[in-house]
Amino acid sequence: MAALAVAAPARAAPMHGLVYDDRNGDGRPSLGEPGIANAVVAFGIHQFAVTDAHGGFVLDLAPTDKGIVWVRVPDGFVPGPVWAHIDGSKPDLPIDLGLRRLAAPHHGPITFVVTADSHISPSHAFGNDLAQAMADATALDPPPAFMTILGDITHGNQRAQFELVDRQLAGLGVPYIPVPGNHDWYDGGASWFAHYGPDNYSFDIDTTHFVVWNMALKEDEIRHYLGAELAHVDKAMTIVALTHAPPPPSVIPALRDLGVAYVLTGHTHSNRIVDHDNPGEVVAMSDQMLGDGRLVAAGNAVAPDPSRLEMLGGDRQHVAFPQLRIVGVAIGRDVIEGGMSHRAQRIQDDRSRRFNQRIFTVQIGHLGQFVSIKLNVERS
Repeated sequence: MAALAVAAPARAAPMHGLVYDDRNGDGRPSLGEPGIANAVVAFGIHQFAVTDAHGGFVLDLAPTDKGIVWVRVPDGFVPGPVWAHIDGSKPDLPIDLGLRRLAAPHHGPITFVVTADSHISPSHAFGNDLAQAMADATALDPPPAFMTILGDITHGNQRAQFELVDRQLAGLGVPYIPVPGNHDWYDGGASWFAHYGPDNYSFDIDTTHFVVWNMALKEDEIRHYLGAELAHVDKAMTIVALTHAPPPPSVIPALRDLGVAYVLTGHTHSNRIVDHDNPGEVVAMSDQMLGDGRLVAAGNAVAPDPSRLEMLGGDRQHVAFPQLRIVGVAIGRDVIEGGMSHRAQRIQDDRSRRFNQRIFTVQIGHLGQFVSIKLNVERS
C-alpha cells in the first residue's frame, strides 16, 4: 500500500485590530486617543465584525488571506474610505484604523455634491477642468458634507490619471467619496486598491447611511454584500446607495427588501429619475410633477449629463422643491435662464467640443427627514 500525504487546509487565525479617534491626525494610536465602540469593520465584503467598548475587533483570517480591511465611518467623523492592507500570514501585525472627527457634526438637512463619469486623463482637453468645477459646486454655505464622483473617475485606469484627479481635488476642503466605474477597473482593481483602498465601503451622516458598491460585483455578490453590510444599520435610518451603473433589474427587489431608499448612479451619460415602484415612468429631467408624494424633476429632457437617481419604496419618499442652478459660468458660455430650466454651453477648444455643466438641487423627504442632494454634472 502507498501512503498519501495530504496537506491540511490552512486554519484561520484571529487578527486583532483597533478603531480609534485619531485626534492628532498622525495615523497611529496615541495616548489620549480613545477607541471607538460599536464601529462596524469588514474584510472586503465577506466578513464583518463590531468593535468592543474599547474599539477593539477580531477577524478570523487564513494565512492565504490578503486584502483590505475597512471601517464604516460613524456619524461625527470625516466620511470616506478608512482602510488598511492586511496579510493573513502575519497575524501578529495590528490593524489600526484611525478616524478623524469633524469640527462639528451634521444635523438636519444634508447637502452633498454628486458628479459622475469625469473620465479624467492628461490627454483630454478638459483634463484640468475638474478643479474649478468642483470648487464652484462645493462653494456652498454651509459647505456640503462631501462630494462624490460616481465612477469612471479616470478614462483609462492609469496611475497618471488617478494622480491628476488628486492634484485637481487637492485643497478642496470637502471630503471626497470615490466610487469605482468600469473605466477605473481595467486591471481588475489593482490600481484602485493601491490608490483608494476599498471598492465597497460605507459611512453614516446623522440619520442617513451611505453605502458604496462596485458595479463590477456579480449580482449574487451585490445581494450578499448589501445584506451583510445593511444588517448592521438601524432600521430608522435612510439608506442611500452610491454605485456607477444602474442596478440590474434582478437586484431591485433585494434593494427594496433591504430598505434602500435611493440609488445614485452614473454610467449611462443621461439625466434620469427612476421610480421603481412605477417602472413605466422615467423622468429625463423634464419640468413636471408626477403626483403628490411621488417625484418632481426640473431641467431639460435632452441633457446629455451623467447622473441618475433611482427611487425605491413607494410613497416613503418624494423629490420636492426642485431648483436648477448654473455654477462657474465661463467666458464665452451662453447662459439661458427661464423658469426652472437653465443651460450653459461653450465651445471648449478649436475642435469644437461641446461642454455642458449643470447643477441640480433637490430636497428629498423621507418620513419627515430631509436630505438635500446637490447633483453636479460635467461632461465634454
